[in-house]
Amino acid sequence: MANQTRVGAPIKSVGGFSSAALGSALPTDAKTARPAAFQALGLIGEDGLEETEERSTDKKRHWGGGVARVLQTEYGIQLKLTFIERTTAVLKEVRGQDNVTEVAGTDTEKLRTVLRNSKMLPQRSYIADIKDGDHDLRIVYPIAQITEIDDVQYVHSELIAYTVTIDCFEDENGQYAYEYDTVPAVAAA
Repeated sequence: MANQTRVGAPIKSVGGFSSAALGSALPTDAKTARPAAFQALGLIGEDGLEETEERSTDKKRHWGGGVARVLQTEYGIQLKLTFIERTTAVLKEVRGQDNVTEVAGTDTEKLRTVLRNSKMLPQRSYIADIKDGDHDLRIVYPIAQITEIDDVQYVHSELIAYTVTIDCFEDENGQYAYEYDTVPAVAAA
């Protein structure tokens, strides 16, 4: 029951990861409250959020064999993280928004149904809120999609966890992500 207080809210001391439907209003700084449409996805595994930024290039050479120019042929951002809480919000992310239902059961529990099918997971918007010393860091991924889910282990000695790969796409402004942070003011001498 103690874990209940942490589910559904970013954990500012170590970070928070939240999602919303595509087209939801996005924050434009690191301090403003997360927009109401974004739902926190609970605790993330100890490896945190891994972001890979990829730039593929093609070196064009001149007649003498030296490099004349380098062309960028591809660009992308890919995220990897592990959800370590099996909440309805997390299940909707990894199984599909329309594939998870929750209804009232008894006074002490709810009844949940999770459909598992071949439907492609939808594109969504994500926010990562991270605390780095005295700095608040917020990374907004306006268009992203879970494209891979690692094997899930159901074993008594481990948490039921969902390690996902998320691919990011460029928005209408050509941006894959927006990064906002705070910088502590330097005291005057």
